[in-house]
Amino acid sequence: MQSIDDLIRILQLAVSPVVLISGVGLLILSMTNRLSHMIDRMRTIHNEVLKAPDSSDVWEDQLTVLIHRSHLLKNGLLMFVTSILLDALIIIALFFIKLTGVGSGILISVLFSLSSIAVFVGLIYYARDIVYSLHALELELGRR
Repeated sequence: MQSIDDLIRILQLAVSPVVLISGVGLLILSMTNRLSHMIDRMRTIHNEVLKAPDSSDVWEDQLTVLIHRSHLLKNGLLMFVTSILLDALIIIALFFIKLTGVGSGILISVLFSLSSIAVFVGLIYYARDIVYSLHALELELGRR
């Protein structure tokens, strides 16, 4: 049977993944807001094309950039969600290892490393979206 001190130690170990989950959750919130605004913009452009089909060439470049950005955001969101799932597995593994004595820190290290890599890749997608959003703005302003 585990003592209360062991349980407190497990909870202390579980705090780091919980903090990471909170931080990544804020990144997900930011990315979903960007995606939502971008989808609204694509719908607006689509309505403009329907109203004036002869002006579709004007909007085609913007739609191409917006579609590319939507794929970047989707991939970034998938990476962030993967990170959160891995962090949840870390918490479960910590409790399992401590309560049963079966397992080792290698599993925790691998899960944490994979989670960190997923956050890193998600941030790369996020940065690429920002670059492309500036490209879309230049297209809209007619500078490219």
